[in-house]
Amino acid sequence: MTEQETHETVFTLAASQTYWRFTNLGATTHVNCAGWTWTVVAPCGQQAYILGRSGWGGVEIGGPDATWSQTLPITEAVVSYRRC
Repeated sequence: MTEQETHETVFTLAASQTYWRFTNLGATTHVNCAGWTWTVVAPCGQQAYILGRSGWGGVEIGGPDATWSQTLPITEAVVSYRRC
């Protein structure tokens, strides 16, 4: 799996998350993919992005922004969580 495919998978998994934590950065969640735990942030009114990943190799900070078409399902997941 290429790095781009991994990032796309991470954003897809984030859109199906049912638990979100709300911080000063925005709504955050964690997903597991390719042996790493990824942190995805969905700030209000902005594109979602990967904050970083952690695993046996340590911690890496930073990652790409989601496209708007990837951000919309993530935003829907956040809104659904807030309704509960």
